[in-house]
Amino acid sequence: MIDRQLIKLSGAKEIADLFRLVPGMHVGHFRGNDPVVAYQGLSSEFPQGVQVLIDGRSVYSPIFGGVDWSNIPVVMEDIERIEVIRGANGSSFDSNAFQAVINITTSHAVQTSGVQVKNTLGERGYQRILLRGGHSFGDIDFRLTGSHIDDNGYAGNDDDTRQDLLTGRIDYQVTHYDNLQLNFGVVNTL
Repeated sequence: MIDRQLIKLSGAKEIADLFRLVPGMHVGHFRGNDPVVAYQGLSSEFPQGVQVLIDGRSVYSPIFGGVDWSNIPVVMEDIERIEVIRGANGSSFDSNAFQAVINITTSHAVQTSGVQVKNTLGERGYQRILLRGGHSFGDIDFRLTGSHIDDNGYAGNDDDTRQDLLTGRIDYQVTHYDNLQLNFGVVNTL
């Protein structure tokens, strides 16, 4: 399991890089800037056999026949933990889970109160701006996160990336035993 503290300490710039910490997982980049995550080296541009869930919802794309890691609608600051089930035990999740299951659990909206602004600068023209806000209204808690990334990549290579992302989560406490969770995300990657 990869928890919030390990995510923070890893120094990873994108979610796919976190799986370098998991034994048996292989992370690479297709065409320079499209991340690929596979299990036991069985890989292609869109590797099949690894089921990815965000808060229990599959992000498998039948159009591509796999998971488009560059368009995962969540930022690392919103992740509470990542659980990985490797091997045939994950096949109970779906036919796409033949090799592994990755379950990304985001933090509850009540854990984000107030406003957070974060600007990260790095080498080769890397810049990331993050704006997060959350508030509670009685039984309703919400979180809204916006992010913009500019990454010029390596000189002479066609591996630059631009991404705009907007995600939100609403948690409604219906009764003492019942919760309603609504998530949305919009990603634009160039």
